[in-house]
Amino acid sequence: MSGRAPHTRAVGRRAAILGTASLLLGATLAAAGQPAEAADRAELAFQNAGRIYALQADGSGRRLLTDPGSRRTSDAEPAWSPDGAVLAISHQVEFSAEDVRSRIQLVQADGSDRRSLTALTRGGSVSSPRWSPDGQRLAFVRFKARGESYTSSIVVHELRTGAQRTVASQPLRSRFESIAEPDWSPDGRIVYTRFELDRRADFRPSLYVVDANGASRRLLVRDGQSADFSPDGSRIAFASVRDRNGSTCGSDECSRNGEIYVMDASGANRRRLTRNMGNDAGPRWSPDGDRIAFASNRNFPDGDGFELYSIMPDGGCLTWLTNGTPQSFSPDWRPVVGRSSDAGGCGATPRPPLVELDLGKAMRFKGPSLLWLGQSFRGLLLTDVTSVRQGVYLGYQDCARFDPRSCPAGLQLTQTSVCARDSYLPWLTTNFERYSRRRGAFVVNFGAEGGLDAYTGGLEVSLRSEDGRAQAARAALQGLRPLGSPARPSRLAPAVLPRQFVRELRRVVVAHRRLGSAPVVARQLGISRAKVRRGLAIAKALRPYGPFRTLRCPTR
Repeated sequence: MSGRAPHTRAVGRRAAILGTASLLLGATLAAAGQPAEAADRAELAFQNAGRIYALQADGSGRRLLTDPGSRRTSDAEPAWSPDGAVLAISHQVEFSAEDVRSRIQLVQADGSDRRSLTALTRGGSVSSPRWSPDGQRLAFVRFKARGESYTSSIVVHELRTGAQRTVASQPLRSRFESIAEPDWSPDGRIVYTRFELDRRADFRPSLYVVDANGASRRLLVRDGQSADFSPDGSRIAFASVRDRNGSTCGSDECSRNGEIYVMDASGANRRRLTRNMGNDAGPRWSPDGDRIAFASNRNFPDGDGFELYSIMPDGGCLTWLTNGTPQSFSPDWRPVVGRSSDAGGCGATPRPPLVELDLGKAMRFKGPSLLWLGQSFRGLLLTDVTSVRQGVYLGYQDCARFDPRSCPAGLQLTQTSVCARDSYLPWLTTNFERYSRRRGAFVVNFGAEGGLDAYTGGLEVSLRSEDGRAQAARAALQGLRPLGSPARPSRLAPAVLPRQFVRELRRVVVAHRRLGSAPVVARQLGISRAKVRRGLAIAKALRPYGPFRTLRCPTR
């Protein structure tokens, strides 16, 4: 199963890959030159691409706290100690695609002196560390798999002695029940989330409270998750799914999208703070009680657009703290007295996008020169660089704009060598296709399907807009440029076809001119009639746009 909340789902393979050996594509943030008043601002830690960063309450002063140092490791879910001196994190190690383990680690505020609190255990994982108010204990989630038996538990770890106590446990049964996301109340109780599948096969969360010794377990509120107590303990911020504003789906299940709420510590007087079609998650009170930080994909709900936001406890002055890729999750305020959580503005305050992705896979591609749309294109941000068979996939699945109404649909750009196909251009005879030459490339427009393929320089470049609009795909074609270059040339390289394909096509055409009948050509050449007819149709489609250059593809 995929995880329940976005800040948990992000502790995964892709985050580890994208978070290491990264190539900085956006503007770098210098440590020097911070405004003098920054020293008086509160600070948050958060996870981004397998690393832990910190930033000021107004989104400035971004700095790296931890770097796991390997493509197969990642850090996530930072939690500050009550004195602000130590971070507890979940550290994940990928031994193989089937063997991923995690442990709780402690690091100093500057990222130094990393030490493990729990061990890496096969068939199990730990996550979501949270400090007790006195700083003497940590609560976290432990997940164990033994054969066909799966259990999730809330564990309290005594830092002085190393003793552990399980305060709540949940077997994974027919409704896929699990527990997660512990948090401490100021008086030492623990609130946590329990998930189970509802009748629609969506995961439905509920908040429970239990004493630190495991006694007096009770339901606090249904449809709630990710609870966090206010500094004075009188209120709880949480994410509620009661409004049914959509779902976020993983590989095998869906979870309802959340909105940020506050309520009394007793569970009474619930008040909704956010209204959007995205998923709001992981709220955290600032130490001064004036702001609540959370993660949300509100400006691009269907993509990879989670950013950090903060809002006042009455629902006023929503603003964003981050803007860029990869995604940001799990904010946690550093509890330093006297620091202001003022966000420096409300609404669409200026947040220039910062794009940090590993282009190594694309740069190492052994084949025709690749293309891209830049680190941003018409408000979309580059979010994904993935190797595919004899090619590279680039995803533009995030929006650089605060208002979701101004965000275009996501774009998918897939490039493969023309040598990757066993049968080149097998679909050229369908009725809805239109052919043209644009920017020097041979283009197949899929009309109502809203996409196009462009053949340029030995590449098949597939462009798809997720809203199915052909106009968006055509605009993307105009924006293509050499990978890594900000400049857009007026023309692309002309199409190049596999030499063997051209020879076979010419053989069919010549034989048909001589024999005049597809069945006779099929018998003469020892191929099927369908292949003859397809070859003739492809030759007819290509004729107005030739001649084409050819290349010799490696034999398979």
